[in-house]
Amino acid sequence: MQKPTLLYYTILQYQLENLELLHSKFNVIELSSPDQDTPQALAQADVILVPLGYYLNPEKIDKAKKLKIIASNTTGHPHIDVDYARSKGIEVVTLKDHRDFLSTITPTAELTWALIIMLTRNTLSAYKDVLKGNWNRRPFGGTKMLSRMSLGIAGLGRLGSMVASYGKSFGMKVKFYDPHVTRDDPEIEQVESLEELVSVSDIVSIHIPHQPDTDNLFNRELFKHFKKGAYFINTSRGELLNHEALLEALENKTLAGAAIDVFENEFSSGFQENFRNHPLLRYAQNHDNLIVTPHIGGSTIDAWKATEEFIIRKIIDVLKEVDTAESVRIQVKEKFNNQVWAIIPARGGSKTIPLKNIVSLNGRPLIDYVIEAAKASSCISRIICSTENAQIATLCKQRGIEVQERPFELAQDNASTKDVIADLIKRLMQKEKSIADILVLLEPTSPFVLPSHIDECVRMLQGNPGADSVQAITSIPPNHHAYNQRYIRDKEVHFQFEDERIKFFNKQLKPEFYVHGNLRVFKAKAILTREDLYGSRSLPYFIPRIYAMDVDGPEDLKVADALLKSGVVQAPYIMGKRSKKVRLQKKISAVINARLESSRVSRKMVRPFAGTTLIEIALEKLNSLNFFDHRFFAVAEDELKQRAAQYENIEVLERKPTAVAPGPHPPTVTFEHYMRIPTEYIFVINACSAFLSVETIRKAYDIFQVTDYPSYISVIPTRDWIFTPNGVALTHRDPYILQNTSDTEIFYKVSHSFYIVNRDNFIKTNGILWSLIPNDPYLIPITPQEAYDVDTEAQFELYSSLYESKMRTIEEISKS
Repeated sequence: MQKPTLLYYTILQYQLENLELLHSKFNVIELSSPDQDTPQALAQADVILVPLGYYLNPEKIDKAKKLKIIASNTTGHPHIDVDYARSKGIEVVTLKDHRDFLSTITPTAELTWALIIMLTRNTLSAYKDVLKGNWNRRPFGGTKMLSRMSLGIAGLGRLGSMVASYGKSFGMKVKFYDPHVTRDDPEIEQVESLEELVSVSDIVSIHIPHQPDTDNLFNRELFKHFKKGAYFINTSRGELLNHEALLEALENKTLAGAAIDVFENEFSSGFQENFRNHPLLRYAQNHDNLIVTPHIGGSTIDAWKATEEFIIRKIIDVLKEVDTAESVRIQVKEKFNNQVWAIIPARGGSKTIPLKNIVSLNGRPLIDYVIEAAKASSCISRIICSTENAQIATLCKQRGIEVQERPFELAQDNASTKDVIADLIKRLMQKEKSIADILVLLEPTSPFVLPSHIDECVRMLQGNPGADSVQAITSIPPNHHAYNQRYIRDKEVHFQFEDERIKFFNKQLKPEFYVHGNLRVFKAKAILTREDLYGSRSLPYFIPRIYAMDVDGPEDLKVADALLKSGVVQAPYIMGKRSKKVRLQKKISAVINARLESSRVSRKMVRPFAGTTLIEIALEKLNSLNFFDHRFFAVAEDELKQRAAQYENIEVLERKPTAVAPGPHPPTVTFEHYMRIPTEYIFVINACSAFLSVETIRKAYDIFQVTDYPSYISVIPTRDWIFTPNGVALTHRDPYILQNTSDTEIFYKVSHSFYIVNRDNFIKTNGILWSLIPNDPYLIPITPQEAYDVDTEAQFELYSSLYESKMRTIEEISKS
């Protein structure tokens, strides 16, 4: 069989062993650099290995008519037009997303630490002085021990996590900022903004990928927030840093020192000549507090060898998949359509509960829960149940679900889900002209699947052409992992994975683990080409652990039943009667109304409250609600507008001065600005509900997305009797007969923490928020503390102390 042709540039300087591997597997065309590309070489290439600094553009891609794979042994790919390549059906292979492998590649993190040591201990100055023949330690003392300094990590990904772990080993106080990461580690403190991180850190190290929104991230404005006398390290990307701003920070002594291993435009033509005249280089030539190294972060021979070999073997694997996929397409002659189908594999047998898939859970068959979730999804166009059991088939048909009979041999305990799905797809392709592009695998024993999770996973896969699947995952504690399995039954084997246990003898030292959640979304071609649900690249989608619950035995069934009855989790069908056509992703804006003055508390929004202000608490909360379509801060006063203007993700919504003036006003005056909100629904959050958490808002948002009630209101449960000032009880019971509140029924009291209304209905009814018919508004219970409304001088004083105490407790817990 003829070898595939690979275009290799000698400027890559692969290690000898890897060059031999390339020549053994490929017909290699060698050129000095992409500048020497010829139309003949490009036309022959099945694979191109692209070096950094040479952009593989659409023009070159179009000339490579046979091209199947573009590869680069780099973590980023700014030198490849990835979108264009994938639009042509060309696979792009890099180190990106191969976290397991990359966790073994440590030189960039090690260099970061070397630069930190060099800067803080003045080793460069000391070395130069010794070369002059001097031996005097006094001029070169560091200002502080590292164990007395704080380390700020900007970006807690793979490298950031490594550098953070080194910092902990040195006894440093480690903080990080990363809006995409939540780290449950008492030794690493997460801060809310980059400005906060640099203001409290003695050393700041960048580990952020370069993207359009991170370009020039460290600029003059940010350097103004740096702690006086701090150190700055960049081993990430030069484009993240404004080099003129760095020079100014060094010259004006904002920074005590800096070290950079990367430079702006280092891969552009003419860089070398421009670098020789760069002001930063001239500064470094005359000052020892700036260290510049030539992008040597990943430069160890063993790292080069490992990454080159990994990419070569990845190319070989992907090439097999591409060729197999082409072969399958030729054989079956079917087309993939643009649909999304859900598959529910539901066999009748179970070792734990007879006919487990249709056992009763809270009065409904267990399988009903995923059926309703699939029906509620805005993406799924066809739902198929694969089963060999007549009872399950009958129930599914009653629910309007298509049933495909499963062969008997695939209904046994040893049958894998992969084989079941592959068999189903192949049989469908024999009958039909097309197959769905994307398949959603729903486990019938996972009752807490949310339609929003389904749709988000589908959108992730549709938005990432290079990915083959998306998996819902959930974190598990170290004790839950197989490292803690003690015995194999009947074999008396004690402590499986013993070598791993030795490495992680203390559960606090074990790594964080993730397991499958309740949802897998994959491209049908992954099954057809290699009978693999996940393909060569699978994206993770994190869900809370409670939603990933699987009913595997009687105990699980009891727990799930209790969770449903308690209201801790809610399944789609019990969240309200659904309309026939479900709009899962309903458009909704979050709004906080605020006014400077209050009739009870002067300048309430800006006066000191628990070390901050109510407006700052409200704005920070609103800024973090990135799942809403819009985030509005509705104000009239310039002072409040200026505060809100500091948040680029928050839109200021102008209110009329009469709307915020003291005294009662009709809703159409107070909330006139609702008419200018572009979404159908409005999620209104009370600016003075300081204790209301983002997690509660998120839960209410999820409930809202899968129900069709006209409006929603936060409430708190109460057994208290409510009286008028004249002593008249506002309930329908006599308080003198039922004096003990434990004997009374539970009522719900309206909380003003948040409510959700339909904008058009509000306008049409001249400001009526809800009709007070059953389930309008729909009640969403919250905790009494989250319902605290700071509205009087007494409440201001009390709640300020409580809020401060709460934040202090959280901080102490995080440090313990």
